[in-house]
Amino acid sequence: MDGKTLANVLSLIAVMNAVVLLLLLRLHGRQPGLREWSLGGIGAAAGMIVASLRGIPWQFGALLLGNWMILAGHALMLIGMRRFRGLPPRTGPILATVSLLVLPQVAFPDLDGGADARVMVFSTAVCGISVLISATLARAPELTARLTAVLFGLNAASFAVRLIWTLFHPSGTDYLKSGAVTSAILIWAIVLFFSYTFLLVLMVSERLRDELSRQASHDPLTDILNRRGFDLVAEKLFSNRAPDIRPFAVLMMDLDHFKRINDTLGHEVGDRVLQAFSRVLGKTLREEDVFARLGGEEFVALLPNCGCDEGFRAAERLRAALKAEMPEPPLTVSVGISCGDGGATLTDLMRRADTALYRAKAEGRDRSVIADAMGF
Repeated sequence: MDGKTLANVLSLIAVMNAVVLLLLLRLHGRQPGLREWSLGGIGAAAGMIVASLRGIPWQFGALLLGNWMILAGHALMLIGMRRFRGLPPRTGPILATVSLLVLPQVAFPDLDGGADARVMVFSTAVCGISVLISATLARAPELTARLTAVLFGLNAASFAVRLIWTLFHPSGTDYLKSGAVTSAILIWAIVLFFSYTFLLVLMVSERLRDELSRQASHDPLTDILNRRGFDLVAEKLFSNRAPDIRPFAVLMMDLDHFKRINDTLGHEVGDRVLQAFSRVLGKTLREEDVFARLGGEEFVALLPNCGCDEGFRAAERLRAALKAEMPEPPLTVSVGISCGDGGATLTDLMRRADTALYRAKAEGRDRSVIADAMGF
């Protein structure tokens, strides 16, 4: 195919991909980055159509405008990727930089004679933006995001090749009339648009799947594990333990007089108390410990490689930290502790710890009680 035909095919595909991104935005508009991806797709598609117009008045102006729209579309893709990764979008500086990258093309108004210089300026800009997109996604946890990083790395390489080729093999003619290298770049752009849109759909799907999985296993108020999530993680720890592993300790915890806080200070304060206690748990327990909110004001923690004495010391550190960090409203916690060797089951340890917790509350609250010390 000649360059004009390939450019028309690319423009059509870019429009189709922009429609797909708009539909994705309509379905999942809350996903960060989707709005910028959609606008970027529209901008790139429109830019390709405008830049390929020939035989019209002010066609050089149309070429410059089209090139700016294509680069702005790439810039919006970069901004969207940054939002998707939770990074500052830097919308203003990125779009301003892209606008400056178009300015050198103004110095080459001859459609044929200035084509090589414009191609080199444009290729440099696309290569740079593609490198930034690739770097933004390279360390993303999602596999599809890392594949997208590879895709834009290849895009950067293709435009670097185009830049070098044009530098050493100038054509002296409009890029739509130039030879095999331009045709290869246009074919690659077609592949890029297909692959990019496909991967974006997968990226959003993977993110939604992870969010749904997290919602199913985490408590929405405190953002720590819920009962379902705790059971899954704890059972995995139990099933993967070595035969000679040291005991597990289980802490069953209940915030003392929590209903009084809700009744006198309101549920909003009660929610903040639950969130604060969850933070204290995260800071006080070890990295390998697993903890969760079972419901209401009741929490549980599983401490691997931990005996009863160590579990008791962990509970006492927790009680001290809670008093230090929650002076208003005053908050204390009762803790029941159980431990078991390699033959103990999670259900048994939780039952015994729960029995110890009831004993702690019966003895006056604000204390830690070891189940095994009472022969349970």
